[in-house]
Amino acid sequence: MTPASIAIIGAGLAGLSCAQQLTGAGIKTCLFDKARGPGGRLSSRRRSELTFDLGAQYLTASSTAFEQQLLEWQQQGCILPWPVTSQQPAWVATPRMSALSRHLSQSLILHTQTRIQRLLAQPENLWVLVDEANNHWGPFTHLVIATPATQAKALVVDFPELTATLSDAEEEPKWVAYFALTEQLTPEHPVYQPHEGPLQRATLLNAKPGQATNLQRWVVEATPEWSQEQVNASPEGVAELLYKEWLKELNLKAPEKPLILEAHRWLYAQTQKPLEKDFLVADNQQVFVCGDYCRGQSLEAAWQSGTQLGKVLRKTIQ
Repeated sequence: MTPASIAIIGAGLAGLSCAQQLTGAGIKTCLFDKARGPGGRLSSRRRSELTFDLGAQYLTASSTAFEQQLLEWQQQGCILPWPVTSQQPAWVATPRMSALSRHLSQSLILHTQTRIQRLLAQPENLWVLVDEANNHWGPFTHLVIATPATQAKALVVDFPELTATLSDAEEEPKWVAYFALTEQLTPEHPVYQPHEGPLQRATLLNAKPGQATNLQRWVVEATPEWSQEQVNASPEGVAELLYKEWLKELNLKAPEKPLILEAHRWLYAQTQKPLEKDFLVADNQQVFVCGDYCRGQSLEAAWQSGTQLGKVLRKTIQ
């Protein structure tokens, strides 16, 4: 009998959490991600000597299990509490959000800048992955797809039971502008969430623990509705529009031109309609799908989906 070996496509929090469970049980696991590093929505972008958190700005917990996990990560020194919201405790990774994904991946086998495009069935119930450069990876006994639902659907075209369910996950885009200023503005609150208009949230990164810099750094997120309307716009144009909206919303006098003013588009930023499942499994019991869209739209949902799938696989394939 071939020893179990699992490939996980996607190294966001769902994929990393699943891999943590599997490697903790001694199961050979390899992760693949098309980006230059792990993280997904925990990703940060470096510009000159500055970094910008482009996805999640902080972590919160609605379940006891995830709160315990956050406290464990805090004890490990990769996240710190940030009293930014009165509704519930919040944490941030330090010195940037991507530090958490780097921490989680440090003991894992991870292939970055590797875009998997096909799943090839092999004799003896084995699987091989094919990337965009036609490199073949494997063989593996089980496959986990931990990408956004739309990307997962493209990979599992030979599994109608999966594609039918994934079609129910409605994903939305999000534009994010980020900029650096020489002037130190003093907003009333480091996180501003308008009730209407094109802006969903504006975050002063310098206010986060461990993120103080001489230049003031901001990340401004657009609403899904506005992002959809501007989905094919140029990043330069979107950056200018969101910067102007930010000035208007915060009632600020325009400082001198930002030293950095750019925008990033998350094409599959969040799920409008979750699947209300922990994870998905193909009829052959060898191909699985996990992600935030299975349970919700938060990082907690991604962690729950990946962790639960990892726990189930630990029990069933050993």
